[in-house]
Amino acid sequence: MRTQRRWSLLAWASGALFLGFLAVTLWNLRTLEREVQRLTKEEIQTRAFLVSTSLLGIPETLRTAFLETLVRSETAVYLAILDSTGQVQTWASAFEGFLPLDIPAPRTPEGYRKIETPFGPVLETRIPLNTRETLVLGYPYFLTEQWLRRIFSQSLSFLLILGGVLIAAVLLIERLRQETFRKSQRIQALEAEQRRYKELHEMAQEIAHEIKNPLNVLALALQRLEEEEDPEKQRSYIHTLLQEIRTLARRVEGFLEAKNPVAIQPREIQPKQFLKELQTWWSAAFREKGILLEVQADDGLLWADPELLKQALNNLIQNALEATQEGWVKVRAQAQNKGWVFEVEDTGEGIPESRLHKIFWPGFTTRRYGTGLGLVWVRKIVEAHGGAVEVESSPGKGTRFRFWIPRHPGGLSP
Repeated sequence: MRTQRRWSLLAWASGALFLGFLAVTLWNLRTLEREVQRLTKEEIQTRAFLVSTSLLGIPETLRTAFLETLVRSETAVYLAILDSTGQVQTWASAFEGFLPLDIPAPRTPEGYRKIETPFGPVLETRIPLNTRETLVLGYPYFLTEQWLRRIFSQSLSFLLILGGVLIAAVLLIERLRQETFRKSQRIQALEAEQRRYKELHEMAQEIAHEIKNPLNVLALALQRLEEEEDPEKQRSYIHTLLQEIRTLARRVEGFLEAKNPVAIQPREIQPKQFLKELQTWWSAAFREKGILLEVQADDGLLWADPELLKQALNNLIQNALEATQEGWVKVRAQAQNKGWVFEVEDTGEGIPESRLHKIFWPGFTTRRYGTGLGLVWVRKIVEAHGGAVEVESSPGKGTRFRFWIPRHPGGLSP
């Protein structure tokens, strides 16, 4: 899961990096466009000033030739000199017969007009030559726009290539993540299967051991019964045979019952009242053994099967009582946001670490005539409610069983 999250974060980071780079690039391009427009206007003013200054020293008869020279040198698309009434005195244009003075276009506060012509946009400015004449200069702004479009196009191409590379990288990362996740799942499944085989092997050994002992007793009792002539001793051997047969029957019945599903019938329960009733039920047994039974419960409601919940808690309390020779047993019920936590803690002998992982196996027991099903049913009942059970134990100090069930059937764990 950690590897999967790392791949996902890397993919998101790549996408965020691309979007951030795209935003920064577009902002820079917009800033560049504004700066080019500003510099273009300054260049137009500079060109118009230089032309006007040059015209002051040129005779009127040579003005047309001078303007045509400037147009051929690409100083302007067109140049014109107007008199005080706005009439054209002389002019020159890079395009024959083209002088767009009459084309309507709004004028900016700085005195520029952007004119759309068949050849592209032209930026026009006017400056006075003297008190009677005005110079009109048409700057080829379409060349600037072409340059800007080329910059935008190249930048966009770069961004598209970069985006394609990032998308390919993200897709590759996603593919690697999926392959890694599938491999991880296969490894986890293999490890789980190996653990299951190991548990089944150990469980089979435990079952064989549990069955072997009664069989040995049966064989020995049958042998003695065959040899014994005293009726009293024969009845004793027959009693032993019946007892061991019942033990075997309980073992087999327990293994069969452990496979059956648990069906719950939830009802509204008050855990505080529920535990008080359990305390009343168990108080005599605890007084007889000299063990203190403490019960603590929060206020609130819980939806659960009362009979099955009672069975699970009774199994845990029974085990705690049998394991405790002195001290106390505490039963708690704590309300949480989405469910309830029940605990049964004792100061008994504890469970050795080598046996701790076996306690929920069907048939596993340390008592001579135990069924090995009490904790199996505890886990089945808790899981049928949508909860989970866990155990902590220290040999010589005690054991604590803790299980959580949702406040309502089908709830989620906290």
